[in-house]
Amino acid sequence: MGIFTERDLLTKIVGQDVDLNTPVRQWMSPVVATLTPAATIGDAVTIMNEKSYRNIPIVNNGKLVGSISVFDVISYLAETYPKATMNLPPKTDQIMDSTDGG
Repeated sequence: MGIFTERDLLTKIVGQDVDLNTPVRQWMSPVVATLTPAATIGDAVTIMNEKSYRNIPIVNNGKLVGSISVFDVISYLAETYPKATMNLPPKTDQIMDSTDGG
């Protein structure tokens, strides 16, 4: 089993001299992490962060039933995050411990 991702396309096919009639199994990456429909957004974020995944297959009883993407997670968080908090102005006197993430 595997998954063919945008990253596979960009790193293995684009700019290469490949036979475009080759089966996709030749180019796909093996799937090492999946989620079940019962998984949480936190589970998805953890896998995405730890494994640098942008998409995670959702598997139920060994069958693919969907997928979740970084865009899905961001959309969910944006919809559920309190608008009053999201729209607060920055604190001008706030000093961050590091520049990472900014």
